[in-house]
Formats: sequence, C-alpha cells, structure tokens
Amino acid sequence: MGDRIGRSKVEGRRSKVEGRRSKVEGRRSKVEGRRSKVEGRRSKVSRAALLVAADGDYLGQLAAEFQDAGWRPSCARNVEEARKLARAELPSIVVTELLLGERNGLALIADLRKDFPRAQLVLLTAHFSARLHRDALAAGATACLRRPTVVAKILRALSEGSVAGRLKSLALIEREAIDRTLDECDGNISEAARRLNVPRRTLQRKLAKNRPSR
Repeated sequence: MGDRIGRSKVEGRRSKVEGRRSKVEGRRSKVEGRRSKVEGRRSKVSRAALLVAADGDYLGQLAAEFQDAGWRPSCARNVEEARKLARAELPSIVVTELLLGERNGLALIADLRKDFPRAQLVLLTAHFSARLHRDALAAGATACLRRPTVVAKILRALSEGSVAGRLKSLALIEREAIDRTLDECDGNISEAARRLNVPRRTLQRKLAKNRPSR
C-alpha cells in the first residue's frame, strides 16, 4: 500500500512538472510569435520611403522608381502632409524637394531630423549651390542633390554614408570659395576673378557650369 501511495505521489509530481513545462513552452511560442510580428513590422518600416514634391508628375515618377527598387513609397505634396505621413509610416528614407509652397524642404528636414534622428533625409533642388548644400547639412540632411535625378543616384548617395561626415570634394570646396568671394564682391564677377586669381572667362565658365537648370 505504501509503495502505491509513493508511486502516485511521484506520478502526481511528474504530471505537475510536465504541466509547468507545457506552460513554459506555450509562453515561449507566444514570445516567438510576438518577435516574428515585430520583425515583420521592422522589415516593413525599414523599406518605407516618404517622397515629398509639389510637382505631381515628378512625385509619381519617383514613387514608381522607388517601388521598382523594392521600397514602399508614400507621397506628400506639402509639409503638413509629409509630417502626418512620417508619423504614420515611420520612413527610413525621406526625399523632399526644396520648393514646397509656404514652407520649404529645409524646414521639413529640420523638423523630421528632430523626430526621426536615424532617418536618411535627402533634399532635391534645381537651384543647387554650395551655400544651399551647407544649409541642407546644417538642417540635418544626409544628402543634397541636384534635381532632376533618379532613384539609383539617390540610393547611391545614401549608401556612401553621411555627406556631413565625409571629406568635402575639391569641386565643393571650389564652389564654396567662389560663392563666398562673390558675396564679398556684391556679385561683381571681375573683382571676384581678380581676388581668386583666375581669368574672368574661367570664372564665368565655372559659374555657368553650376547654374541651376530645370
């Protein structure tokens, strides 16, 4: 009789242990399920791109190119729409034009940099200049590119890392020197050429090369 009672107690303990193990396994499966959902959300978020432009045709073109490249684009036509979409979509890339009506792309980049410090922000402009490039980086842009451009060039610029953290190219240094000297000379090309110690025609050629185009 004693042996039977002892065995029943052991069996009871074993069943309790098995029950606890099954509960633990159930909890583990739930945790794994939650992890998989989180990873799925992260995957979707990491491929989200917010595109902002007043030009609807160009916006549609960019969106199609980003989608072909495997991204999930969302589009906005102004700053307010862009901010709402950014909060909803949590994009890892934001591409915005400079001219967006009352508020420009620089203001949007400054706002988004505060809210999304890890996002890659790109400013596109037809009026590219060394001064605008500096202003874009100061506002928090990862890259500032001349418009029109294609998605492949945007992604290549981002893959090279933060422009702010890279050494300036010789061309950029030259443009900054020219812009600074022209400012000091109130736009007088002849005087700027004299101070830069270059022929006037050479300076005119360099200015024409960097003249914005649509």
